[in-house]
Amino acid sequence: MLLLEDASWWDGNDRFVAVKSPATAYPGAPPDRCHLAACVGVEETLEEVFAACAAMGFRNLVFGMDHDHIWPGFPKDDDRLAQMVMAGFQVGSDHCDLERDLCGFQAPESCRDLLAQHRATVQPAAQDDAEALDSFLARSFPGRWRHDTMRKVVEDREAGDILLLRIEGDIQGFAFTQREGARRPIGGAIWRRSLGPSWGALGPIGIAEQARGKGLGDALLASTLQTLAHRGSRRTIIDWTTLEDFYGRHGFVPTRRYLTLTKDLTA
Repeated sequence: MLLLEDASWWDGNDRFVAVKSPATAYPGAPPDRCHLAACVGVEETLEEVFAACAAMGFRNLVFGMDHDHIWPGFPKDDDRLAQMVMAGFQVGSDHCDLERDLCGFQAPESCRDLLAQHRATVQPAAQDDAEALDSFLARSFPGRWRHDTMRKVVEDREAGDILLLRIEGDIQGFAFTQREGARRPIGGAIWRRSLGPSWGALGPIGIAEQARGKGLGDALLASTLQTLAHRGSRRTIIDWTTLEDFYGRHGFVPTRRYLTLTKDLTA
């Protein structure tokens, strides 16, 4: 009923719980937090799950939010939310998925002008960029973003799906993209069947602190979307974000909303 380490297992029964421990996650994941990855037909026995997780030394159990997740968070419109709250979960912040069709997308001329003004470019990474990219991520985005990006570059050999913002040749930003045929679909790509043929996914995306406040985030986003569109991606998702207005300026609209749920196992 309770399975740590591997949330992909299921013996075919119609009742099970899958809980993932930090041992399955990225280096630096909170060691005292475990993740309720899936729960089918056993909501009434969650107390047993809480007790088992506490006995293993975990202090918090969160719904989803795990590495290579099934659910990123708790669906906001799910009727079982009240039941989870009654079980002792604390409701936290809102996040959403956003989508749009990229057919015919072109980056605004203003974005191209801005890149030229700052002597910046946005281009796909190459495999021999791995060392410089890892160094940039270690400085600016350590943890899960670094782990997922470098795994895609080094293990999956899909460096070209990482777009790099360079300023005068130095890496100052990145965008993690996925598309049909990706070796290891993660994040928003879990919804690829819903997105349909020629799907696309974007995120994470970020720029170095010293490059912020100049409009380069918009330029990186628009250039990345144009690259996805030119590669044939149609319905594209940006998952698990609070930046609805920022992405909305580029035509994205919300499709799913989630809540963070946390259970204090020490209470």
